[in-house]
Amino acid sequence: MFKFVTEGLLFHHWGVLDRQKHGVWAGFLNRAGKEVHRRLLAGNAIAAGALAYEAAQSMDLPEMSIWVFQLFGGIRVSWDADEPDAMTRVVGGVTASHSVLQLLDGGQVSASPAVA
Repeated sequence: MFKFVTEGLLFHHWGVLDRQKHGVWAGFLNRAGKEVHRRLLAGNAIAAGALAYEAAQSMDLPEMSIWVFQLFGGIRVSWDADEPDAMTRVVGGVTASHSVLQLLDGGQVSASPAVA
């Protein structure tokens, strides 16, 4: 779902939509992923804070962007009581070239922002 939200907001804010050369990644962020996303962003909010988001767009490639979504109330991603991130309020999104997205999805990047 957040792939569509990311893509829609990219178009809404910057009028960019390029599905042939670029794609979208979205997923739950672990602590390192949250930190990477937060360092790059500034704020926005939808529905009085029910969905707050931050985004940044590449200066050189308008199709490239990074997003963080803060969900009011959060989403339970695990029922494991010992899992510290079982309840998350943060989802990340990236629009980039397909080769960059493959690195994120394939776990080939050493500091991947996605939770395995």
